[in-house]
Amino acid sequence: MTEKNPFRSQKPKGKHDTQGVILESAARLFAEEGYARATTKKIAEASGFTEMTLFRHFGSKKNLFEAVLEQYAIPENFEQIMLQNMKGPYRQDLMLFGRYLLEILLERRAPMQMMLCEASHFPDLQEVLGRVPARLRSAAASYFAKRVEEGEIVARDPDLLAQAFIGFFFSYAVGSGILETSMKLDIPKEQLVEEFVDLIVQGTVKPQESLSEEKRNG
Repeated sequence: MTEKNPFRSQKPKGKHDTQGVILESAARLFAEEGYARATTKKIAEASGFTEMTLFRHFGSKKNLFEAVLEQYAIPENFEQIMLQNMKGPYRQDLMLFGRYLLEILLERRAPMQMMLCEASHFPDLQEVLGRVPARLRSAAASYFAKRVEEGEIVARDPDLLAQAFIGFFFSYAVGSGILETSMKLDIPKEQLVEEFVDLIVQGTVKPQESLSEEKRNG
């Protein structure tokens, strides 16, 4: 049994007010039909409200799309949350974060696929779409930088380490959704996380002899 993941407290909570119902309907239609085909008229009809109500709450389709992303996004203080919770052994920390990454990426795979397809057609949405991966990478980079500073892992670029680590999970989650027969691996999720984590650990942990020498020189 795996330990309780502290990051799961950040999962969006359901809303039952007018704004929440519109957001839920918009999220479903954006994922099913894409940004262009999910018109405000369709979203309003799916939510049971009028377009006038939709515009009164959100002002525009772009604002509604941004609100949907923010509802399902990680919080702005995620970096602080991550550093507060990841204070254990290096591999244990990465397993904790890896489980969280795989879980949220798989549960949000459909909207992510839509976003990737839509981004090139709507350049003004790219900044909005990039907020979640940017926060994830920033948080992961801060963690790797801390481990480098403490001398536990080799002095590699923290941003590159973060990009590599998150990239393992992102490419698998999105790729296995689009090309399931050729990209999906027939192994348990926990094993998948372990394999990805070990690739990073084996490439970053300092050899024991190097650590011993540093202690002697220190």
